[in-house]
Amino acid sequence: LFPWHGKQKLAATRLWELLNSNSSDSSSSSSSSSERTAKQRTYVLRLSQQLICHKLHHRPFSSGLVHFLAALGINPETNRLCTAPEYSPMLSSLVYCVRALAVETFLPASQREAQGAAETQSFLQQRASYLVDGSYSPMSIMLSLLLYAKFIALRTPGAIAGSMWWSLDRQTFFIKGRP
Repeated sequence: LFPWHGKQKLAATRLWELLNSNSSDSSSSSSSSSERTAKQRTYVLRLSQQLICHKLHHRPFSSGLVHFLAALGINPETNRLCTAPEYSPMLSSLVYCVRALAVETFLPASQREAQGAAETQSFLQQRASYLVDGSYSPMSIMLSLLLYAKFIALRTPGAIAGSMWWSLDRQTFFIKGRP
C-alpha cells in the first residue's frame, strides 16, 4: 500500500520476528522474559522513529502512518468517512501517542539524568524537523487534520465547541449563551 522508507521495513520485520518468537516460546524464565520485553520496547521505538521521522514533501501517502490515518477515518459500520466530531478524538489521541513515542526516541528516559544542553538542542532540532505543523512530516499532516477538524467543529451550528466563549473583559465564560 505504501513504499517503505529508510529502515522502516527492517524495523517492522525485526519486531514481527521478535513477537512471533515470543509467542512460540512458552517456557521462559523471568530474566529472559524481561530481556524479551526490553527488546520489544527497543524495536517498537525503532519502528516508531522510522515511521515518524521522515519527510513527505509533496507525497503524503508515501507514509505508512498517513495510510493508517486514512483507514482510521473510515467508519466501519457505514463504510463512509467519519465526521469531524467522530474523527478528531481518535486523531488527537494518536497525536499524543506519537509525541510521547517521539520524545522517548529523542530523549530516552533511561538517560535523562545524563542529558545536558547538547541533547536538549538536538531534541529541539528534531522537534522542528518532524513534530510541528509545516514540517512535511507525518506529524505535520496529523496536526493539519486536527486543526481542520477543530475549524469544522467551531463552525458547526449546535456544536458545543462553537458555542463557548469568554466575555470581552475575560471575567465570564459563556456556554451556549449562558454564563
